[in-house]
Amino acid sequence: MEGYNSVQNPIVPETKLIKDEGGEKVDSTYFKQIVGSLMYLTTTRPDPMFAVNLISRYMESPTELHFQAAKRVLRYLKGTTDLGLFYKRKVGAKLMGFSDNDYVGDLNDRKSTSGYVFLLSSAVVAWSSRKQPIVTLSTTEAEFIVAASDFDLFSLGGNVEDAVLTEASIDGSKSQTIATSLLRNCWIQASMELGIDVLHDETS
Repeated sequence: MEGYNSVQNPIVPETKLIKDEGGEKVDSTYFKQIVGSLMYLTTTRPDPMFAVNLISRYMESPTELHFQAAKRVLRYLKGTTDLGLFYKRKVGAKLMGFSDNDYVGDLNDRKSTSGYVFLLSSAVVAWSSRKQPIVTLSTTEAEFIVAASDFDLFSLGGNVEDAVLTEASIDGSKSQTIATSLLRNCWIQASMELGIDVLHDETS
């Protein structure tokens, strides 16, 4: 990669990869080694998570199209070796979470991709990007699955004091109450948009 120029993002915006069954095949073993190394790197670098999740779907039979996407991630990392996560010791730190989905991001099976990130003292402490297990019929349904499937991550607020950031002050029960309220609002919105009795399932 020494002869390659760095890029500003790990993937071209709005990129949609496909199986590319008619494309030129590449060495699957070498491709798996690249993807495996990138997946290991995402334990400390959340920024290429979406791109790595995307190319990891094609490890079984990669083509030149997938290999080019993987090399772009490497080119991005080459130009961002000075980036990292810096955790400050700060009393009264707030836990914030964000989630989103790439509706029908996979053009082969029509499944969406869920993603979330949690921040503490302005630094990321948890992140993920993964394909949803079912095919959703609307963006509202996809958002509802994101909220429901990632709800257990809100319990992070109750465990922070046992982690390295012992100086952070977080009321786990309060975070859980806020999270429950937010998710309930998602349930109400989903029931209105989708015409399903999700609140009955939640309270039963």
